Order: sequence, then C-alpha cells, then structure tokens
Amino acid sequence: MKKTTSKIKIWTEEEDKVFIETINDLVGLQSLTLNKAIDRVAEKLNRSKSGCAFRYNKIIKEQLDSTLLEKISANNPANSGKEHSTYVIKNQLSIDISDAPDVNDFSKVNSLKKELQTIESKIKELEIRKKMIVDELQVYLDSIASLIRSTS
Repeated sequence: MKKTTSKIKIWTEEEDKVFIETINDLVGLQSLTLNKAIDRVAEKLNRSKSGCAFRYNKIIKEQLDSTLLEKISANNPANSGKEHSTYVIKNQLSIDISDAPDVNDFSKVNSLKKELQTIESKIKELEIRKKMIVDELQVYLDSIASLIRSTS
C-alpha cells in the first residue's frame, strides 16, 4: 500500500520578501490587477493561489505602503465603473442607487459603498479560509486513512 503524506509549508521571511517585491513590481510598476499579481506570486513561489491570497490579506497587505495600496484599490475591477449607478456583487446582487431616496446625500452613498467593500472583502477572506480548512481537513483525513490501512 502506498502511504500518502502531505506537509504544510510554513511561510519564510524570504518568501514574504519575494511576495512584496513581486506585488510592488506587478501592481506598482506594471499596473496588473491584484488578482493577476497574486496568481503570478503563486506560480513564482510554487504555492496555491488561495494560500497566497490568504497570506496577502493577513500578512502582506499590512507591509505595503499606502501609495501601492491605493493603486491596488484603483486597479481592482470591482472598483471600476463606479460612475455608473448600478453595482453588481458576484453577478447575483444588483443595487440601483438611482432609485434610492436622497441620491444627493453622497456621504450616505460613500458610507454604503465602504460597507459593501468591507462585506465583499470579508466574503473573500471567508472563502479563502474555508478552502484552507477543507484542505487541512483532507490532509488529516488522509493521514488517518493511511494509519488505519497500515494497522490493518
């Protein structure tokens, strides 16, 4: 019987450094979107895209300068087209702000946009976390199955 082993790779400072440099280069200098840059980081570091996205949200983002973070926000496709009156979240929820009462109250509109961005960000983080938990659970289940097979 073939024994299945998986090991969880711990992030190193060198990987974080490469991650930051790559994001600076691809987003800051080449104006790629953050998602495309993270895809390239994943390839470069031989890591999963979801693992890199999670690392970005939890660790890397805190280390980037504000100018780059503004550029990342500006390059985000979710932020494009804001001059339009309709916003779409994951092609499921559409909100037409032109029908909203007091459309000229821009502070309310801006507040709602920020709240929406926060919710979208939390959804992405939860989706990434869910994938990581499922992957980790699978590793443990594979280990248990292997132990059962080896004792049989």
